[in-house]
Amino acid sequence: MFEKMNINKLFGKKEFQTSLFFSKLKTFFVSSGKEELFSHIKKVKINGGNFTIETNKPIVNTELKHFYSDIVNIAKETVNIFWIKFSGDIKIIFK
Repeated sequence: MFEKMNINKLFGKKEFQTSLFFSKLKTFFVSSGKEELFSHIKKVKINGGNFTIETNKPIVNTELKHFYSDIVNIAKETVNIFWIKFSGDIKIIFK
């Protein structure tokens, strides 16, 4: 009647990891009172240790760079949850 969900399959999916990273970014910016800044984030991508944040306006990228260390910490939290292995450091790319 009921089927067991294999949660390990979800952990390996990039979509799941990316949505968690996006959600953590939203929570951070809303709690910091910067939800208007978050509203300009169009999409995020994860490729190994590279976390790309794409925005609607290039000027927003400059503003986001003020939160670089916070965003790196959010990326590290996401990596730790999924035990993602990659060589090198986490890099945040703004587009």
